[in-house]
Amino acid sequence: MCWGVSWKAPRHSEVLWGRGHWGQEFSISAPAAVLSVARILCPPPADFFPSAAVELGSVRKQTEAEVNRLEREKQLQAQKFSQMEEEAQVALRSRQAAHEEDVAHLQREKEALRRELEAEREELLRRLTREREELLAHHEAEKEELNEELTALQQERDESLLRAENEKQQALSLKES
Repeated sequence: MCWGVSWKAPRHSEVLWGRGHWGQEFSISAPAAVLSVARILCPPPADFFPSAAVELGSVRKQTEAEVNRLEREKQLQAQKFSQMEEEAQVALRSRQAAHEEDVAHLQREKEALRRELEAEREELLRRLTREREELLAHHEAEKEELNEELTALQQERDESLLRAENEKQQALSLKES
């Protein structure tokens, strides 16, 4: 139960008012000293000072409005932060995908260049092998030709020597005869 003080009564004897356990209102007249203790223990109701209550209500409404505004601003900032974080993640994934695509492209180019160089090397090796074989065959044919010429020259020389010997023998035989 709460007791209140009526400020309308004379200063020497004031009225103490209150509500009982079952909600019934009552008031009691009492000396000022007793009622001053009641003022300390139970302050007057908020509607006792209407301008203070209005001002308190106004301040409360302003505070609630400011709290609501700050809550909305906080939510808005959280949404902005979340959106920025998501955009950053998307940008990062995009850069990673582009990087991976670049790496894959460079790998394909490198592999294509390796195959091209390998094909050129094999072609050069085949060409050089063919040229070497052609040169070997040419030199072998030339050697064979030179050997045949040498054999023919040796045979011609031998025949020439034999003829010269025969002519010499004939000339000696004619001289002796």
